[in-house]
Amino acid sequence: MKSRIEAIGRIREDFPPRGNVQLFQLDTPATFTCIPRKVDVTSNKVALDLRTGDLLSNGAYGQLIADQ
Repeated sequence: MKSRIEAIGRIREDFPPRGNVQLFQLDTPATFTCIPRKVDVTSNKVALDLRTGDLLSNGAYGQLIADQ
């Protein structure tokens, strides 16, 4: 599933998974759609839902972690 991230940019760093999500830092900002929030986001940090393969913004990632 990491290929979903690699499709939008080059991974600079991958952080350890927390629950069912994993955060990645890209070399340069990329634009993608945050699936839970249904908005376009431009950021150099993107999270991946390891169950569904959905892309999440850093904010949506933080909210999921806070809710755990």
